[in-house]
Amino acid sequence: MNRFRLNPLWTIVMFLFCFACRTAEEKQLEMALQFAGENRSELEKALRYYHPHSGDSLKYKAVRFLIRNMPGCWGPDSSFTQSYQPFYDEYHDFMVRYPNQYFTIGKKIDSLWALKRATLPELEECGIPDVRHITCDYLIEETEAAFQAWQENAYCRNCSFEEFCEYILPYRRKNGLTADHARKSFYQRHHGLFYQNDSIARHGIPAFIRETDSLLYLYRHITHTRFYGNGIPVPSASVLEYLTKGVCEHRCWFNSLLLSSMGTAAAVDFVPAWGNRNSSHSWNVAIINGQSYAFESFWDNNRWKYKQIYNNKTYDKEWGSFRLPKVYRHTYSSHPTAPATNRRVRSEDIPPLFKNYKKKDVSTEYFDTVNLTLRLPEVPEETYYAYLCVFGYQQWHPVQYGEIRGNKVTFEGMGKDIVYLPAFYRNGEIIPAGHPFHLRPDNSLDILTPEDNRQNIAVNHVVGAPFYERNHKEVTYLALCRFIGSNSPDFSTADTLGEIPESVFMEAETLPIQTSGTYRYVRLISPCDTFAAGDIRFYSDTQSAPLPARILQCNYTPLSDADRPEYLTDNLAASCFKGKIRRGASRFIDFDLGKPYRLNCIGYALCITNGIIPDVEYELFYWQGGDWHSCGKRQSTEHWLLFTDVPSHTLYQLRNCNWPKRMERIFTYEDNEAKWK
Repeated sequence: MNRFRLNPLWTIVMFLFCFACRTAEEKQLEMALQFAGENRSELEKALRYYHPHSGDSLKYKAVRFLIRNMPGCWGPDSSFTQSYQPFYDEYHDFMVRYPNQYFTIGKKIDSLWALKRATLPELEECGIPDVRHITCDYLIEETEAAFQAWQENAYCRNCSFEEFCEYILPYRRKNGLTADHARKSFYQRHHGLFYQNDSIARHGIPAFIRETDSLLYLYRHITHTRFYGNGIPVPSASVLEYLTKGVCEHRCWFNSLLLSSMGTAAAVDFVPAWGNRNSSHSWNVAIINGQSYAFESFWDNNRWKYKQIYNNKTYDKEWGSFRLPKVYRHTYSSHPTAPATNRRVRSEDIPPLFKNYKKKDVSTEYFDTVNLTLRLPEVPEETYYAYLCVFGYQQWHPVQYGEIRGNKVTFEGMGKDIVYLPAFYRNGEIIPAGHPFHLRPDNSLDILTPEDNRQNIAVNHVVGAPFYERNHKEVTYLALCRFIGSNSPDFSTADTLGEIPESVFMEAETLPIQTSGTYRYVRLISPCDTFAAGDIRFYSDTQSAPLPARILQCNYTPLSDADRPEYLTDNLAASCFKGKIRRGASRFIDFDLGKPYRLNCIGYALCITNGIIPDVEYELFYWQGGDWHSCGKRQSTEHWLLFTDVPSHTLYQLRNCNWPKRMERIFTYEDNEAKWK
C-alpha cells in the first residue's frame, strides 16, 4: 500500500518543483511525469490516447493541464473510508433515530467522536499523491465526462477553454477527497433536467440562478453540523450524503462537484480570517461569461447575496457588517508564490496559508483594495517577509505577505475598514512588527498607539458584530421613529425634523436635519409599543459636541430596573433604555435642550443589550508594546460596564473571566462608543 504522510519536506519538494517549472509548461509536464514514478506509464498512456494527431487536440491539452498540475494533489486510499465506515454507520443511525433534534444529535456525535477518534487514522496517514496513482482510464473517463457536460450546458458551453480547464474539468476539488466517480453519479441523476435549454439560457443570469437553485434545492437536506463533531473527516460526496451533516467547506466542494458534473464552471472562494469577526468562511462561485457569481453553499432563501454584503461597505439588515481582508479561490492549477518559493525561508517560518499554492487572490472581485507600504521599526536578521494579520479567537492570523526591502514592506490588495497588525513569523509564532492600525475606508491609516490623556470606557458586550444578529427586535424598536421640533413644551406647533430609516446600523448614526428653524424641544414619536435605544444625541450647527438635553416626558415604562430613561441623554451608547408604552398613552418621548438651537443633525444608537451578565467578572485590556495589558476587572448588576482612567487611542478588548471559549472581539473607542473590529 502506497501510503504517505504530509510533512514539511513534502511541502518543500512540491514548492521547489513548482517554482522550477512555473515558466514552462513542457518542463512542468515532464517534472510531473518524473515525479509519477511507476505510475508514469499510466499518465503517458492518457497523453497518447489524446495525441493531437488523433483529432482530439483540445482534449489533449486538457489532459496535459490535469497532469502538469497534478503534483501537490492528493487523496486517501480505499482503506480510509473502510476504517471509518463503522463510525459513519453509528453517525447515520443518530440522524435516523433523532430527526431534527440537533442538540441531542450533536451531543451524541461529540461523545462518539471523542471515543473513536483516537482509534481511527488521520486523513494524511492514508493519503496518496494523485500523480502516483491516478490511472489512464480514470483520466479518460473524467475528461470525456467533463467535455460532454461542458458542451451540453447552455450557459457555459461558450466559456473559454482556460475557464473550462480550471472550473469544469478537474476531478479534484480539494485535497483530502477520494478521487472517485461522484461527478458521473451526479450526471446520471440530473442529466437533461438542468442547463439544457438555449431559449431559457438567453434570459441570462436570472435564469441561471433559478435553475441552479432548483438543482441545489434537491440537496437542501444536507445541513450544517452546527460545529458538533468538529474535525470529522468527510472524504467523498457519498459520505456527506450519508451523514447529511457537514461544515461550509464540505458543502462547498460538494456543490462544486455537483455543478461541474453538469458542465457549470464552479469553484470555492474563502476568506482566511474575517476582519471583524472570529473564524473564516467558504462559499461557492459560478463563473458565467467570465464573471463570478457568489452564493451560499447551504440552502437558504437568500443565497446569492455575497457580492452585495462582502463589499466591505454594505450593512446587511440581518447579519450586520462583514469586513474581509482578503478573498482567495481554491484552484486545481498551481500558483506558487513567495515566501514558499524562496529557498532562504525555512518551512517553519511560513504561515500555513502561504504554503498552499493551489489558490489565487480574487479580492478585487468583491471589494475595492489598496496596496499598503509600511515602514518597519526594526527587521531581525535573516527575515525576508512580513505579514499583515487580523485578529480572531485571541490570535493574530496572517492574511497577506510582503517582501521586505530595506525597512519597508508592501502588502498588495488589502480590504479596507479593518484593523491590521504587521508581524513577522518565526517557528509558528506571530511576532508583532509594529503598531496595529485601522485602515480606513478613505485609505488613510489610524495608527493605534496609547496617548497620554486618559478616558472612560463604557461597554455592554464582548463579541462585536455577531451580537447584532441577536438584536433584530431592537432594530425594529428604533427604526422609523420620527422627530419633530417645537418651542412649545406641548408641541402645539411643530416642524418635522426627520425619520430614522428602516435599516439601523450597529454603530451610532446621525440623521441630517434640513429645516432652518431653531427649537428648544424635540419629540421622538415611535411606531411601536416598545421602544429601545442606546443614545439620542442632538447637534447644533455651531458646535461639534452633543447638546445637553434632558427627558421632559417619557410615556414608556422601563422594562427593568436597569432601563432608565436618562440613559438616552447620557452620551454613552452602551447604557441603554428599553420600555413599554403605558396603557392609553401616546408613543412619544420629549426632550428639552434648555434653549432654542438650530439643529444640524440628531444622533441615535441602537440598543445592544444582554451582553453583560450580572455578577460575572470582566476584565478590560488595551494593546501596547506588542501585547495586551489589563485595565482592571469589574462586575455589574446592570447591562453595561464603566472603566475609568483608561489609556486612549489604542486597541481594546473586554474579556469575560468565566468564559473559556475566548471569542471576545477587539474594538476602538471613539465618541463615547465602542467601534467593534
